Amino acid sequence: MRFLNLYWRTIKDRLLSWPTIAASVILYILLVIGIYPSFAGNPAFKAILESYPKAILSLLAGGGGGLTLLSPEGFFSIEFLQLWGMIIVAGFIMATATAIVAKEVDGHTMDLLLTQPIDRVEYLTARVAADLTMVLGLVVTIMGSAWTGTKLFDFPLKTDGLIAAGVLLFSLYVLMEAFCLLMGVVMERGRAVIVSVAALIASHLLNALADFNKTIEGWRWLSIFHYYQPGEALITGQVPWPVVLLFSSLAVVLFTAAVVIFREKDIPA
Repeated sequence: MRFLNLYWRTIKDRLLSWPTIAASVILYILLVIGIYPSFAGNPAFKAILESYPKAILSLLAGGGGGLTLLSPEGFFSIEFLQLWGMIIVAGFIMATATAIVAKEVDGHTMDLLLTQPIDRVEYLTARVAADLTMVLGLVVTIMGSAWTGTKLFDFPLKTDGLIAAGVLLFSLYVLMEAFCLLMGVVMERGRAVIVSVAALIASHLLNALADFNKTIEGWRWLSIFHYYQPGEALITGQVPWPVVLLFSSLAVVLFTAAVVIFREKDIPA
């Protein structure tokens, strides 16, 4: 009962932010898909892309994995799954996951909450479960909007490709949730958000710049975006299970660390 109360309380706390993010995702995806036929069918755009320095395209695509903006899979992957979709949803995750502990501690309400008959592990688990439910809802919204776009516009994406990319995307978001939660446990919320944003940007740049520097290339394996290649999943329709397992395992390690630290954490009154 206490678990469910915390779970639903967290859902209610997001009743304004979650629909706003979901609506933004739907509108942006339909915009991206809607302009693709004009984009891909215009020789001028192809000439512009061919004239762009490879470094700039790589930075935009986070490495790109050899995808091209002129293919539907490459266009959707680069324009949304690896760029704006990452920014929009990752921002939501950072704001909510860091708030689970840090917001309550900073607001001096955590000590009052823990005077109730609730275990700290149960508290974290309930709040994270609610957050991941909403993140899963966003992933379903993303892929559902893309599938709808294929019916409304000339945008041929395979259904099994969308499902495979959705599974990969959700595993990445779970990893982000666990990392941001840990940051919110060990530091105050403002710093936790800054560190989370910095880590995401650094990971993106590490993967993108590795194409042009041999020294950086040797460290590319540290970037989560080296493994996150949704375009390949869209093309093949195959879930990259080794990558999903890697992200999930790292998320479990980070969540466990957050639980252990939170159980021993002194909560100021």
